[in-house]
Formats: sequence, C-alpha cells, structure tokens
Amino acid sequence: MDKRAFTTALATYVVNPIVRALVERGLAPPSYAILETTGRKTGPVDQSPVRLRVRSGRTDVGNS
Repeated sequence: MDKRAFTTALATYVVNPIVRALVERGLAPPSYAILETTGRKTGPVDQSPVRLRVRSGRTDVGNS
C-alpha cells in the first residue's frame, strides 16, 4: 500500500468518522462543520467534516 492510499484510507475510515461524531455532538471546536454534498448523477448524500477559516472577512473551507 503506497502512502497516498494509506492516508486516504486513514482519513476515510478513521479520522472523518471520529471528527463527524464530535461535530454532531457539539464537542468539536466551533471552527469545524459538516459539509453535505449530493451526487450529481445517482444522488447519494455524502457528509464530510471540514474546517472553517475566516480570512479577510471571507470564510474558507478546508479539509480536516
């Protein structure tokens, strides 16, 4: 398993579910939120934890 596959799997199956649970329960810092997207063709809903950053009055979204 190469480094990219390992880090992707780690984020998808370990880190994201933990951060998502903390955000849903209100235990994560307020700079975290859940980004919900809907698939363009098949329509499945995907939820990903993201980090919000305010820079120069703009809110930027980054992955957690």
